[in-house]
Amino acid sequence: MGRERRDYKSKRIKQLSIIMRLKEYIQHLKQIEQINPDVEVVCASDDEGNSFGPVHYRPSLGHYNGLEFENHADVSDKNKVNAVCLN
Repeated sequence: MGRERRDYKSKRIKQLSIIMRLKEYIQHLKQIEQINPDVEVVCASDDEGNSFGPVHYRPSLGHYNGLEFENHADVSDKNKVNAVCLN
């Protein structure tokens, strides 16, 4: 891994010091569903909200290593499954 990529990853991890868990995310969605169950689902292109777009895909279970996501079907060691990808 190049130095620039390591530096970026280190800074990015510091920015995202709070990691949301699936249970908490679902609780937030349930609250929203109570008020507006038929709203469109969109996602931000980045943490600054520079652009937005519709969510087209179902969530995927898999392994996330901080930079890349590997789908559950492709993970050889199922014990490494640690994340849900939302789009």
